Amino acid sequence: MVPTFVDQSGHHATSDHEKAEVLAVNFESQYVNKSNTSFTLPPDYKSDQEIPWVTVAEMLKFIQKCKNSCSDTPDKVPFKFLKLIAPFIASPLSQICNLSMMRGEVPEKWQQSIITPINKIAKPQVPTDFRPISITSQICRIYERFVLSKLLPFLDKIRFWNNNQHGFRPKRSTVSCMLESLNDWTNSIERGSQVDVIYFDYAKAFDRVPHDLLLDKLVSIKLNGNLLKWLASYLSNRTFTVKVTKNQSSTKMAQCGVPQGAVLSPILFGIYVNEIRSKLPMGVHCKQFADDIKLYSEIPKDSDPQNNKLKQAIDAICQ
Repeated sequence: MVPTFVDQSGHHATSDHEKAEVLAVNFESQYVNKSNTSFTLPPDYKSDQEIPWVTVAEMLKFIQKCKNSCSDTPDKVPFKFLKLIAPFIASPLSQICNLSMMRGEVPEKWQQSIITPINKIAKPQVPTDFRPISITSQICRIYERFVLSKLLPFLDKIRFWNNNQHGFRPKRSTVSCMLESLNDWTNSIERGSQVDVIYFDYAKAFDRVPHDLLLDKLVSIKLNGNLLKWLASYLSNRTFTVKVTKNQSSTKMAQCGVPQGAVLSPILFGIYVNEIRSKLPMGVHCKQFADDIKLYSEIPKDSDPQNNKLKQAIDAICQ
């Protein structure tokens, strides 16, 4: 249930359309890290990753693995319908997706989202009590799953992930993250030391990822050039509307960030924050799970408090 809001002019938004508009304005205000340059591949760019062409068999498999959904999407094509006609559309759909990858261009409908506001607390009162969950094109989501199936093995092949990241990786979870931390803390305490722990949570983490910095990181790991251009197109010129019951707001622009709820967003955010561990001073430990981070440091007895490097680590993460 979305409560009555007061908009920027002091007007009480009571209808569902007015509530959707107030939420849309609030969500748009979070996109503060606009990129000022368009993406171009560096001169003489080379990559060992092959172009991820999708076959008819793969397309059919990914369509059939999708869960049934009747959510309203920008392209008005529900999963349930796609699964019914999967054998007939797998071939032309794979050709469309391969053409998109070859050109490095994403169809306009794939850049649109219908946002469902999900409350972050039990009794939301203001627009900031809601998080934006994006409902995107079902066809795009199918293709994203294929892209993800090619991206993850490549990252493992180049040993991209730092060992402190427990999100996005097989056989790792919040449980493995906590067990490793608890083991380190126990060892420190058994040595008679103090352990200082600091927990971080990014504000609007997915919404504020700067596209230019993210793409720079993707270039540095030598992703395939066609895939890079496709991802740049996927991230750029994104628009959204907010839906409350059956009412939608006017169209707004998402100037930065990765859409919450999209298939590729978690892995793209993971790539963006992966280098944090390498920026920390010696003696400071780090455990990550997606956008949640904890820093901790062992402080031996009789040590000089001025030598605590956690402050340096905090500055490094902020930077």
